[in-house]
Amino acid sequence: MLPRENRLVRKPDFEKVKEKGKKFQSNLFGLLVFPNEEEISRFGFVISKKLSKRAVKRNRVKRILREQVRMILSKIRPGFDVVFLGKKALLESSSGEVGLEVKRLLGKASLLKK
Repeated sequence: MLPRENRLVRKPDFEKVKEKGKKFQSNLFGLLVFPNEEEISRFGFVISKKLSKRAVKRNRVKRILREQVRMILSKIRPGFDVVFLGKKALLESSSGEVGLEVKRLLGKASLLKK
């Protein structure tokens, strides 16, 4: 489970990232990145009802994304708020595919430590 201090939960924080964050896109999800003034990076996950009306499917995808981020958390640079925006293809993807895409897109956004 992603540690509490690494979770982005407050609505104003999400809105700040959505308004001012830099966007990165992949086939499975979009990524919004915005620097914060903290010593850690925080992550939020948005899976719209447009993708699936079933909460079970949306929650499963969020769990997979959270777990993939947790597994590479030590390799992620501190000081950023990151929001994952799910796309339709994410619902059909395996955990392994999602993991590779998370690493690729975080690397593209220069969030991984050297």
